[in-house]
Amino acid sequence: MFRRRAASVVVAAALASVALTACSADSEVEPSKAAASGAELNLTAGTPEANKARKGTGDWAIGTKAASSQQLTWTALKKAPAGNIVNGSNLALYRFENDSANPSQATCSGTCATVWPPVLVKFNEQGKTRIMIDGIPNQRKAVGVVKRADGTYQLTLGGWPLYRFNQDAKAGDLKGEGRDGKWFAIGPDGQPAFKGGNTGGGGQPEQSQKPGKPGALTLLSDPNDTSENNAARRVSGSGCVNVREDVASAIQDISGSEVKIWTELNCKGRSAIVSSDILDLNSIGFNDQISSVFFG
Repeated sequence: MFRRRAASVVVAAALASVALTACSADSEVEPSKAAASGAELNLTAGTPEANKARKGTGDWAIGTKAASSQQLTWTALKKAPAGNIVNGSNLALYRFENDSANPSQATCSGTCATVWPPVLVKFNEQGKTRIMIDGIPNQRKAVGVVKRADGTYQLTLGGWPLYRFNQDAKAGDLKGEGRDGKWFAIGPDGQPAFKGGNTGGGGQPEQSQKPGKPGALTLLSDPNDTSENNAARRVSGSGCVNVREDVASAIQDISGSEVKIWTELNCKGRSAIVSSDILDLNSIGFNDQISSVFFG
């Protein structure tokens, strides 16, 4: 089913989800029959620029609607210099830990999908859609789509549904990285692009080098323990602040600027952005692991 200019994978339209990793000879039909029997992902090698995509279409469409007809004509998946995957407008794409990859399932909807717009694709009257791929190995198996609860189709990578973050405005922005300990920029293999939590290699500058804003929070060893032995530590400052390397199982009373917690001193290692109280840091994988905090 492969051709030199485009790789076409045909999937049955009646399926609730479509993933190229699950394609088999039994589910494939001839391209000329795609419109009658299913839908076809046209995977075109190269960037939108190299493929001479029309201005104002696909990922280059400008507008407030997340799924306008022009935006859905094509989309692109490209490997950025930092190693994460971006779309045709060089905006970072993310995966959500509450979703699943096998089978593919998208769980972000409603208000969540307003903050994290899903990367949608639309099949035309011939049952085809166009995806441009650059820097993703084994793309035939890596790229697919999943049917959302509202009937739309969302692009997947390594089985993981793809999203943008509505506060990312330009190339290099990674403001969604580590949000709530569940949102991560995605890499070419579908895994989090920055496994060490440090995006200083070409994305955002290292957190310890960025200017900050005043803020504060309280770290608790046990939020259910009201005894004097359960020491509450108030941490405040601006920018990167190192904390005592001992136990902390909860965060409360965040004030001031946005807070990012880190597993290593000097705001390095694995990170997560925190915007409200977390009474169980184990729920985001940070129990007894906070070594520094960034206020900014």
